[in-house]
Amino acid sequence: MIVTVDRWKGKGIYLVRAEQYSRSSEASFKNGDWDACVGNAVHCAISAQDAFCIQMKAQRYKGQDHREAAEFFSGLLQNEEHRKACQRLFTLIQTKTDAEYGDRQLKEKDAQQAKLDAERFLAYVKAFLG
Repeated sequence: MIVTVDRWKGKGIYLVRAEQYSRSSEASFKNGDWDACVGNAVHCAISAQDAFCIQMKAQRYKGQDHREAAEFFSGLLQNEEHRKACQRLFTLIQTKTDAEYGDRQLKEKDAQQAKLDAERFLAYVKAFLG
């Protein structure tokens, strides 16, 4: 379900939240908390995605399926840079299941990759938002 959101909330709430999750992901990584690092990286990207959508369309996806939210995000622009950002986002969302609900503990390399993808995704969103 797509909901209307005041544009100021994109930068004023959702981007701030994404930056908080990014810092938490970094701290978790430094502590060797791989699952928490990945979870925070995923939530960083989800909040950044919301900030992007709100700023661009004054809308965001509200529902349980993060893949549907990512599909909404992916349809907003059609260029190579956006396509790469979408790939990172879809990869992170897939990793979310393992980090939060899976029956295996994630490893350092999983955390490192998720953190990197989230950092790059957040950088893309911040550059777009200016």
